[in-house]
Amino acid sequence: MKRFIALTVVLMAVAGLTICFAGTERYSSKEVAPVIQPECNWTGFYLGLHAGWAEGPLSWIDSDTDTFPGTTPDTGAPEVLAHQKPSGFLGGVQAGYNYQWNWLVVGVEGEFSYADIKAKDNFTDAPNVFDARTDWEGTIAGRVGLAWNKWLFYGKGGGVFAHNQYRFAHGNDLFTADETRVAPMVGVGIEYMINCNWSAKLEYQHSFFGSESVDGTNIEDEFGTTSAGPSIEKERYDFDLTHNSIKVGLNYKF
Repeated sequence: MKRFIALTVVLMAVAGLTICFAGTERYSSKEVAPVIQPECNWTGFYLGLHAGWAEGPLSWIDSDTDTFPGTTPDTGAPEVLAHQKPSGFLGGVQAGYNYQWNWLVVGVEGEFSYADIKAKDNFTDAPNVFDARTDWEGTIAGRVGLAWNKWLFYGKGGGVFAHNQYRFAHGNDLFTADETRVAPMVGVGIEYMINCNWSAKLEYQHSFFGSESVDGTNIEDEFGTTSAGPSIEKERYDFDLTHNSIKVGLNYKF
């Protein structure tokens, strides 16, 4: 028992000395001040990557022929040949500049995306196939946002340009065309500041491509069912198109 009491006294004494010395060091004049992190904001140039999904309605309209698929001028009303809903992946890069003043953030941004937005449908008999695809698109837009804590809530508006391809096999004939279309766009998004350089975003975009006439090449008897062989002529169709897209992205601010 006496040894146990003696050992307890020794341990308590050592603990007391440790606390005393620790306390002396803690409150000594040599204490190092904590490092103050710099305040982050949204001002600066940035570069990033994005990926997402896009889809939207597409109508094929025959507006310049009196018979399907004739070649003489049409005096009747346009004929809607098909309705489709192309959809698919898109992904690419973006770059821009933001300036923050208090809670207000304004900026400009450009995007370029590889796209695989497509539809292929057979609406009647097997020979009649409608095939459409968007293989790239880009945007140039202004942004206005509200900064709150580490979040940025923003809207954007500007122009979108996209490259579209069309293929229409009707009977034994084949129509092909492509175009680069420019149109207005709007969008909204939310962005989160991970640290002073990195941020992540979620964005919705609506592109008003509208209706445009597109000239292409129609190859009659492309599939070689007659001895006369194929003949080539010009053909025109109207394409009414809209895109809605959802994208996620990651930005690095310099």
